[in-house]
Amino acid sequence: MSVSITGTPAFYTPAYNEQVVVASSTQTAQTNFRYRCEIVDNTLTNVLATVDVFPDANNLCVFDAKRVIESYVTSNPTTTSMTELSKCAESFKQYYVKVWERYGTTLTNHSSGITSAVYAFNAAQRWEDFTSWNDDTYFIKSGNVANFLTNAPDSQNIYSNEKAFLHFGVRTSGIARKARIKTYDSSGSLIQTVLIKNNYNNINVNDGGRIMRMPSGWNLNDLSSGEITSGSLPIITASVASWVIDIYDDSGLAQLTNTRTYVAAIECTPHTSYRVHFLNALGGFDSFTFNRKHEIKDTITKQSFEPVYGSVSGGAWSYAKTEQRKKDFYIETAQTYKLNSDWISEAQSTWLYELVTSPEVYIEIGGTWRACYVKAAEYVEKIQVSDKIFNLELEIELGKSVRQRW
Repeated sequence: MSVSITGTPAFYTPAYNEQVVVASSTQTAQTNFRYRCEIVDNTLTNVLATVDVFPDANNLCVFDAKRVIESYVTSNPTTTSMTELSKCAESFKQYYVKVWERYGTTLTNHSSGITSAVYAFNAAQRWEDFTSWNDDTYFIKSGNVANFLTNAPDSQNIYSNEKAFLHFGVRTSGIARKARIKTYDSSGSLIQTVLIKNNYNNINVNDGGRIMRMPSGWNLNDLSSGEITSGSLPIITASVASWVIDIYDDSGLAQLTNTRTYVAAIECTPHTSYRVHFLNALGGFDSFTFNRKHEIKDTITKQSFEPVYGSVSGGAWSYAKTEQRKKDFYIETAQTYKLNSDWISEAQSTWLYELVTSPEVYIEIGGTWRACYVKAAEYVEKIQVSDKIFNLELEIELGKSVRQRW
């Protein structure tokens, strides 16, 4: 009797894509045979879910853990100042799948096999992209230069005092030791190189450090001076024209991620700017500024009734001018912002699909993050050669409000 695990998800896999385990058994001819799949956490004893799977046409067990695991991952956006690089333990879940042979007149578990560890993280890849998923592309390990957890263009404009964030994944413990920021003046001369500690780089001890978050905009200046091992605060000043960021092993002297560039831009617009932050397709938070014409609209919904009015006095009926002919017993308002961006590139248009389809979006109003809902039924990605110049118009709805009853 034996169970063989022949297929498992990638070590790091997007939680909202297929996580298929394939197994075989030598006992499929037994009475009432079926496979029993138990999803267990890192304790190997705590069962998250149990599902019986009947053999397919080839007598194999084919089981997808996606629907169970996606409910165990979430996001935790940073709406306040970041004083250090922080871990995102809530954005992934470690699990194993134990596959049992289950058969008999009285159904009983017999032999079993178990997968290796899988880390599902809060990501969702497009159908055509997931077929070629390779976690080495996004998770730092020895001898590998990984991407940050974003599909944004490598270079972005950023206006004065705007917040931005970068997330990165780690597979090899102990090497993602520092974030490195190089700042440059308008002539392209280096101002300083800043190294920021990653206190959670030993993922064997700090498992939550497998996915990390860091400030990358003007909020770099919020970091505590105790987190900086080289360079000084403030990191971003009026004399800084651009800065580049990567993750760096200052022990092995190795660059571990691609480089992200931020260009300090001057905002020349009479319109109010709105910074929008959103959960991207890789589980990080990206940000984009809408700084052109905007419109704020309140949609009002009322439920009303017509009361009996007038009264009889001295044998005659009359009414007062102050009597209400129609009264509202419920009033609800929904505020909608219609935002417009500056001109954007084709690469930005492709990336901003993730904003329009994001399940978690926030708009900064007066420095406060407010959750909002993107109202969009379709999205057309623009192409430079045919569309020439273009921008993005976005309609978002904030939470509903109510008024007093009459």
